[in-house]
Amino acid sequence: MPVGLDFGTVFLCCARKDSDGKLEISSERNCFLDVDKTFEDMIFASNYNYIKDYENGEEKIFILGKDAMTLANLLAQKDSHGDRTSRLRRPMANMVINSKSEKKSIQMLKHMVQRLVGEPKYEGEVCVISVPANPISGEFNSVFHSNMCQSFIKELGYEVVPICESLAVIYATNPSIKNDNGEVVNMTGIGISCGGGGINCCLAYRGVDTIRFSYDRSGDWIDQQTASVCSLSPSEVSMYKEKKSLEGKFDLLNPDYSDEVIAGLCIYYKFLVETVIKQFKEEFIKNGTQFSDPIEVIVSGGTSKPNGFESLVEGTINQIKWPFDIKGVRRAKDPLSATAIGCLAAAQSREKKK
Repeated sequence: MPVGLDFGTVFLCCARKDSDGKLEISSERNCFLDVDKTFEDMIFASNYNYIKDYENGEEKIFILGKDAMTLANLLAQKDSHGDRTSRLRRPMANMVINSKSEKKSIQMLKHMVQRLVGEPKYEGEVCVISVPANPISGEFNSVFHSNMCQSFIKELGYEVVPICESLAVIYATNPSIKNDNGEVVNMTGIGISCGGGGINCCLAYRGVDTIRFSYDRSGDWIDQQTASVCSLSPSEVSMYKEKKSLEGKFDLLNPDYSDEVIAGLCIYYKFLVETVIKQFKEEFIKNGTQFSDPIEVIVSGGTSKPNGFESLVEGTINQIKWPFDIKGVRRAKDPLSATAIGCLAAAQSREKKK
């Protein structure tokens, strides 16, 4: 069966359907932590997800995914400036492979992805993967990242097709408009994927992303800024944010300012959303983007999970005034897996054409 795979900076997410047509979602945190090899007996007995490998000539244990995040937070300490730090390591940063500052990134990312996806059920099975659009800043492009990610999956025996992650959001949620004849035009709208490493945006018409770009700050940046004013590590802020979002206690429109972490998160969320919406407006103007009818905006990704996020985005768009009208902002039903589900839809379409 075809596979959809989201290469997220914070989460790797895989979507496929079983033999009965039921959707199956599997995911893993995109992080790792190294510990001394003397810990092997303990982590083996505790059923940790880990591999053994060498780094700088020394054999080490590399704990992967959710287990790495949990243990890193338990081992977090204050540095000489009084800030909380952890030894958590990230294979990706700002939407792409972090090979410049994290030398083990390619190896660890490859291992986690291949373990998550597994072997193809038959030769040439289609796997559509998400890749980011090039950032507005122009500080890097996604060519290296895209080709490396494709190679990880091709090595398993899949036929690999990359698509922009914001276009995958369109495929997963199917926004539509009515044309001048009153006919419904599907797969038409603006997709905004708000991940950990960046925010991707595209304007799609009938499933084709006519314009796409990204902004290389998002949830990770919010966590880092909040951590700096709350004497926590970014990973601790991230876990707290996820917990409060799940409990419904993190509301961007009605923040609890008595909670220092929530207050910091809300302040930086609002700052980031305003900055991104302004940047996107400039890109639309530069591209001469026009639309005769109001168009729907779809948001997804882990950064979109707090209550009130879509209202914050809609209010900011209306205030800043994009060069066309929108008919509302809708959050994907499952924001964490929407990109993977959209990739799966694209993979199914590709498989049918074959």
